[in-house]
Amino acid sequence: MSGLELRSRLSVFTVGLFAVLMSQAMTGLADAQTKYSPDHEVVSSMAQRGAAYLEKSFEKGKVGENVLAAIAVVQAKKRYEQEVPKDSAIVAESIDSILEILKLPSTEPQSVEKMEEVYVPAVSCILLAEVDSIKYRDQVNRLVKTIESRMLPHGGINYLSQEKTVGDTSQAQYAALALYVANVHGFTIDADKAKKLIDWFMNSQQSTGLFHYRLIQQNNQWTPFKDSQQSANPIHTGGLGSIYLMGDMLKLFPRKKAMSKVVSNETFVDLPKTVIAYVPTKDGEKENKFKKDGPVVSVDVGKLTSSAGKGNKALEEIYTIKHPEWNYYYLYALERYAWYREQAEGNLGKGKLVNWYDEGVEFMKPLQTGSGEFSNPGFGVESSKIATAFAVLFLVRSSEIISLPGASSTVEGALGFPDGVISVKGTKLIGGGGDSDVSGILDMIDEEPSEEQLELLAKVMKKSIDEFGSVEGKSVGEINGFLREMMISDNVYRRLVAVRLLAAEQELSFVPALIMALGDNDPLVCLEAHDGLRLVSRRIDQVKISEATRNSAPNPDAKNVSEMRAEFDKLKKVWSEWYLKIRPSGELLD
Repeated sequence: MSGLELRSRLSVFTVGLFAVLMSQAMTGLADAQTKYSPDHEVVSSMAQRGAAYLEKSFEKGKVGENVLAAIAVVQAKKRYEQEVPKDSAIVAESIDSILEILKLPSTEPQSVEKMEEVYVPAVSCILLAEVDSIKYRDQVNRLVKTIESRMLPHGGINYLSQEKTVGDTSQAQYAALALYVANVHGFTIDADKAKKLIDWFMNSQQSTGLFHYRLIQQNNQWTPFKDSQQSANPIHTGGLGSIYLMGDMLKLFPRKKAMSKVVSNETFVDLPKTVIAYVPTKDGEKENKFKKDGPVVSVDVGKLTSSAGKGNKALEEIYTIKHPEWNYYYLYALERYAWYREQAEGNLGKGKLVNWYDEGVEFMKPLQTGSGEFSNPGFGVESSKIATAFAVLFLVRSSEIISLPGASSTVEGALGFPDGVISVKGTKLIGGGGDSDVSGILDMIDEEPSEEQLELLAKVMKKSIDEFGSVEGKSVGEINGFLREMMISDNVYRRLVAVRLLAAEQELSFVPALIMALGDNDPLVCLEAHDGLRLVSRRIDQVKISEATRNSAPNPDAKNVSEMRAEFDKLKKVWSEWYLKIRPSGELLD
């Protein structure tokens, strides 16, 4: 392969950890965010104060409430601090509670399989996948299978003690969300089960276009219970949002705002003899049909389009930002619906919904107390912690965050690395000293690597850099010096691997190295660094680069190098100012 061919292929590389760097997930602010966005100082203050309240006010033993609150804390930290708060007390407590439950065999009355509701398995699946999808791989797989096993013959989900002819929209929407998150993180979802679930949503929708809370199947028709909150905004929005969410997961809606998916459990074949690294599919796991292009399953497209259209019309008729019951639950359902409809259609039309986010922020502003808690006067049902968790998830645009594939923390199965760099114990990677590991692995890149090599080497380097940073006594200066060494190799491909590794980590502490890389003499390295900073900062489209530079970076020539250099210098200044604003005590590497 020639250098030009490799550079061209690298420019459209969308496999594994780095797919999201080239995605166009958030193409500008939606109409709903005319005044506010998650990064607005008012909104960020509200969300972070809400998250802080959840961190300090949780009570041990309340598993469902704590797990939901922990998800809100994780999403707020990802949004504003670009890191997963694994050391947060509420996150650690929630995960410990989940793991204790999952230690019980499925035959035990208190096991996850025997839970009356599907809410706890669903939110537990989301939290574990979002925090560390590799470390908790077995647990997430069990939760996915539990959720799938709760689907009834008609495709719906209900309480365990209810008749099989009953379906519950509220539980079904959280089952759908959990499967979506698991799919984003590369877990194998039963496509046929997912198809049955979206079919149930369509089949249970009433002729008015409304989705109802609880329904019973009679003569192949779904009839709402008398106490089913027939026009309740929370339930209708949750059901309609699930149509769009499931349609997105099953690739049934052509995306207006396309984002690549990442699959972590791929097996790579025909790899160079210097490296074999993979996350194998375990015995009993089904083939992941979601990896293919185009629709994952076959559905009645006319029925799907009609369902969405009728649901949208019905929501326009009943829409209000304030609701007498479950108001915060409703706002989070509205946020999900809006995000996934935007992906499918580009916007929410020109009707009442056009400013939903601004209206939601204005509605919640006077309801937040000095402690950060979101009060719930007159809305009923929700506890203050649940209300606050839903409020935070709305404010940070959680659906935008969970749709970003995460970098894995562990790679299983490694052979063929130089002695003293990486060894294998069972199926786990075991590293030596972080600094020597990275140097040794980088030294392996003596010639033009393939895309597979770049991805796999970056995964292994991640293990090494984690170990280097975790060594007791390492100062910030030592870590920065270590990162600097990674960025100044004479070999452009070594620098490229280093940039991709740091970008995939999505950690604020690696931003100085990425900013430094914007001064690289190779435009492709600069482009990778810029896209990495977009990912780390969650400012995907707020710091733009010209199409001319993006298109020319993989194959630069004398005519455009100076123009690109000038643009990257400007971007370096912008990113430096952004970093020092959010971390005033931070140090740049050059």
